[in-house]
Amino acid sequence: MKDLYNKLKKKGWEDVEIQRAITILKYGKSNQENYYIISQKMTYWAALFFLIIINMILAVMFVPFLIVGKHSTIYIMIIILASSLGFIFNFVLEDIEVTDPKHHIIAGLFIPTISIINIYIVVNLSNYFIELTNFRSDLYSPLLISTLYVASFTFPYLISVFQNRQIRKSYKKQ
Repeated sequence: MKDLYNKLKKKGWEDVEIQRAITILKYGKSNQENYYIISQKMTYWAALFFLIIINMILAVMFVPFLIVGKHSTIYIMIIILASSLGFIFNFVLEDIEVTDPKHHIIAGLFIPTISIINIYIVVNLSNYFIELTNFRSDLYSPLLISTLYVASFTFPYLISVFQNRQIRKSYKKQ
């Protein structure tokens, strides 16, 4: 700011005007940074909310497939859909610059926990529906399906963490 002060002084500005201009510039810059941080945090929480909603929609969409599908087909579908959602989740989490390790831990625990509960309930409901209607279909283990879903969902995040550690190690060696 001394350079700015000297430039304005050479141009004939008064000390009061210079101080006012510097104050306005400082306030504007810090205010802009605050808006940026707030918008990043809002994006983070909106992404978490969006992922919760998408998880719920996917869980409900699984019901017909659980009723008529075969085990191997269901498992492959779960792996593909959960991994895809996990990649999107990881991309959003990595792209938001304001997130600190605390936010990663919150997201890393919160979303999988909600997913486990959600998938567990849906699988139990589909099993109940199968028994109620005497439909000829196998019953599924809610714990197995939930675990498979969460493992597939968190796999992209674990890959990212491993890659980041490798990158940090390579920088330390240089």
